Amino acid sequence: MTDPIKMWQLLPTENPLVKLSIRLLSFVPSSASIERIFSLMGDTKTKKRNKMKTKKLQDITYVKSDLRRRQAKNGTARRRLKRHFGNVEPKGKGTHRGRMKDEEIINYKIY
Repeated sequence: MTDPIKMWQLLPTENPLVKLSIRLLSFVPSSASIERIFSLMGDTKTKKRNKMKTKKLQDITYVKSDLRRRQAKNGTARRRLKRHFGNVEPKGKGTHRGRMKDEEIINYKIY
């Protein structure tokens, strides 16, 4: 038999090879999670921490990502402010909620 689709259709679904294949081939490839990890690693390994060994960087990244996951699960994660660039006026009273003007963003310093 040369047609692989017909071959797979002939195999019973209880076959361990079929079960494994369905499980492995059903994963949807996505780069979002790996991008998040690289971002965490980039935040950790800076110019001042350039001599950090790979194992320590992996450990710190694991702890940070686990803390974020737990905080998200428990609902204790810090709410992040959305930055709106330009002169976007808030709608209604009391809706300013952390919006920063362009000048504030430019002059904002992180210590």
